[in-house]
Amino acid sequence: MLKIGEFAKICNVSAQTLRFYDAEGVLCADFVDQESGYRYYEPEKINTYRRIVMLKDIGFSLDEIKLILGADGKENKKKYEKKISELTEQIESLKENIARLRSLCGMSQGDPRRENHFIFHTEFKDDPKAVGRWSLCGQITD
Repeated sequence: MLKIGEFAKICNVSAQTLRFYDAEGVLCADFVDQESGYRYYEPEKINTYRRIVMLKDIGFSLDEIKLILGADGKENKKKYEKKISELTEQIESLKENIARLRSLCGMSQGDPRRENHFIFHTEFKDDPKAVGRWSLCGQITD
């Protein structure tokens, strides 16, 4: 068994986080010494911790993760499909927001050459401070 500090070091996480996960019932210690209060973890729990981190990164809450860790494959498949649906909706919403921003700044929707450039609808006037300084910049043509 690994002491909480050893387990934390292997997983690159703080002991405080592991205590929090234990209190929340997400990643419980395999043994707690009643005299010292030290928590001990079986090495197999490293994979459980990695799964928790992956699920958190995907967007699952700790309550959802707790259910996933305690559920069977069919239940989890439903939860994963639901999360895929939620993330797909978020992607569509982000795409709409990007399109709105592009239209606000006059960017062309389908022109990949203008992907990272703003297009301004004003004429460039010969500015004595700028003349000759733009020779290295290319031109964007319509």
